[in-house]
Formats: sequence, structure tokens, C-alpha cells
Amino acid sequence: MMQDFAMHILDLAHNSIRANAKTLDLRILEDPNNDRFEVELRDDGCGMDEDMLKKARDPFYTTRTTRKIGLGIPLFEGTATQCQGEFTLRSVVNQGTRISASMKYSHIDRPPLGDLGSTVAMILQANPKMRFRLDYTYEKQKFRLDSEEIQATLGDDVTIDEPEILLFIQDYVREHIKTLQQGGKSE
Repeated sequence: MMQDFAMHILDLAHNSIRANAKTLDLRILEDPNNDRFEVELRDDGCGMDEDMLKKARDPFYTTRTTRKIGLGIPLFEGTATQCQGEFTLRSVVNQGTRISASMKYSHIDRPPLGDLGSTVAMILQANPKMRFRLDYTYEKQKFRLDSEEIQATLGDDVTIDEPEILLFIQDYVREHIKTLQQGGKSE
């Protein structure tokens, strides 16, 4: 199990980047009132065939050449099932991959969300040309971040992966999540 969900998300997002995804959608739901916690990543990368899909759940399989194990998907699945939840992995070649987990919010073994702001900044730094969308919901309050909208606001002279912009995005995500968790509204 990873220390927090932000680390799971970062690891899985790097799979999407390696799969040449042009778009990565991340949806997170924290709903303590209904005892639900959900995370879903959906990309439009190269996808996986049935054989690779089965192997992806094996911790001793990886397509990376820098190491011989691939723990991201198995650890994410293990966290979901350990927390009385469900895990889904679907993929279609040349269309993309969808990974999701849902579990009991109150489960003692459920890791905290972690520093999602830093995770978002690292994803954008790793592939600034990829469209990244975050939909975060706490109870019924929602926050959305879309890298394409940010880049459009920045214009052509500034790129989203510049250090000052990444720091701004990191803090922006942290503040919106904190506001929602404290019962405020995200604007």
C-alpha cells in the first residue's frame, strides 16, 4: 500500500504519459456522509490488449526497462480491496485506459488523499502538452481544473510547465481542496 492516494495517482498518471495519452482525466470523490471514496483515471493513450491487461495486474510484470517489477496497478487494486472496495481496469487498444477504485471512506486502512497539488504539478511538468483535467468532489461541492483552460489564459508566451506556474497550480489545487473539505465553496 502506498502512503497516500496522491502517490497512487502520480504512478498511474505516469503510465498514461508513457502510453502517449493526449488527455488524462482524474476524478476524485470524497463523501464521508455516504462513506464513499472514489478515484478514477481515464486516458486516451495507446491502451492495452487483453493479454497485457491481465499482465498489468501482476506485480512482476512491467513494460519499463529500468526495473523488473510494476507495482502501480497491483498496489492500487490492493488498496481498494483491502478497504472493502472495488477495483476496475478497462482498456482498448488505440482508445485508452480507465482505472478506478471505490471504497469505504471510513475504512481504517484507507490512505489519506495526500498532497494532490504537488501531484498535479508533477503530472503537468512531466507532460505539459497533455490535457489534464481534475474533477474533485467533496460531499456535494465540486472543483475543476483544466490545463487547457490554464494554458489558454497564459497565452503563447508562457508555458504551463514553467516553475512559477507549476507552483501557482500546486497552491491553487491545495487551497480549493482545503476550502471544500472545510465546508466552503470553490470558486
